[in-house]
Amino acid sequence: MKIMIVEDSVSQNYLYSHFIQKLGYYTISAINGKDAITKLERSKLENSLPDLILLDLRMPIMNGFEFIHKVKKDHKYKDFKDIPILLCTSLEDKPKLRSIRKYITDCIFKNSVKDLRVKITNALNNINI
Repeated sequence: MKIMIVEDSVSQNYLYSHFIQKLGYYTISAINGKDAITKLERSKLENSLPDLILLDLRMPIMNGFEFIHKVKKDHKYKDFKDIPILLCTSLEDKPKLRSIRKYITDCIFKNSVKDLRVKITNALNNINI
């Protein structure tokens, strides 16, 4: 299984990658939404799209909200719309999170990384492979 981590913080990205690899999953890292879309397009050409995207919301260039909008709504990216997205954010703005709720699989707050294993496992178990 392959998980894409979209996170601009180097230390947070390292933490996630290290933890996820310990669970036995392969990781792809992207530093913002634009970088993630570029890597998704490359993965599509290689027939190896990720099984799950772990996404931060606050990032430069293209933030998580913009990324979700493109991947889930833009017909140009229809090949990516079925990839489950697990938010991992420090944002606690409930109305903003509610606005994207239908496009995400689950949400975990950065101060609750201990729940990451459970959330990833649950999200991957719901994939029809």
